[in-house]
Parts: sequence; C-alpha cells; structure tokens
Amino acid sequence: MNLKIEYANFVEMPYDLAVVEDIVRVTISSCDYAEILDARTVLLSVAVLRTHEMQKVNARLRDKNAATDVISFGDYAGEQSIVDVPAAPSVIDLGEILLCWDFIRDSATIQGITARYEVCYVLSHGTLHLLGYDHCSRMYDIQESVAAKLS
Repeated sequence: MNLKIEYANFVEMPYDLAVVEDIVRVTISSCDYAEILDARTVLLSVAVLRTHEMQKVNARLRDKNAATDVISFGDYAGEQSIVDVPAAPSVIDLGEILLCWDFIRDSATIQGITARYEVCYVLSHGTLHLLGYDHCSRMYDIQESVAAKLS
C-alpha cells in the first residue's frame, strides 16, 4: 500500500508524521480490507487542533458543544463501502481525521496510560471509522492491538 498523509500539527503534539503514518499503516493492515487497499494509494488528512477549535468543529458537525478526542469524516460509511469500491480507482481518499492533543493528553493522564498509547488508540479509532467500521468489538480489538504494538 502506498500511503500518503497530509499532516497539520497546529499544537505541536509531540508525534511527527512518521508516527502518524505508522499508526495508520498498522491499522489499515490489521483491518478486514487490507488486501483490497494493499494495491492502492491511500490518501488521508490528519490535523491536530486546539481544544477550542475542536469544540467548534464538534458543535458544527455533531451538535455537541464540547471538545472531543477525535472526529473523522469521509465517504465510506458502512463496512461494505470499501469492499464495493470498483477495482479501477487506484487511489482511495479516505477523508480527514481531526485530533485534539489536549483532550488526548488529559484523557491519558486520567486513565493512567501513556499519551502515546492514547494517540495510537484514538488515531486508529478515527482511521477505522474512515474505513467504514462502526463501534463494535472488532473495531475495539484492532485499536487495542495497534496501541499495544506501537506505544
């Protein structure tokens, strides 16, 4: 798989593009669609926002006036969507993931885990949503596996 990530770190989260790429790559290779995506170029945007910016986005997109750890949005809604992509397009643009570093860091502290583990878990979660996964045990298993492997 050829992975191309546009990365904008507006708050200087201490993890660079290489870490983000590793998390996304391992998540995709662990998902049920790895074989389908392996021969394609996968595009993805990741931005790390300040708390007040994430709150604005969450209010606008989800009608929730609070910050959150991750928001993802893309075109593949539902597990069958990646499977149904015709073989012809060699490029798949999964969409965009927004992360809130302060929320992630604070959540890690509250849970007694490392910030790196939480970043892996949350970014994997957003990636899986872009791959069409909904909240389910398979999704959580992949997230936990990715976080354990890369943290």
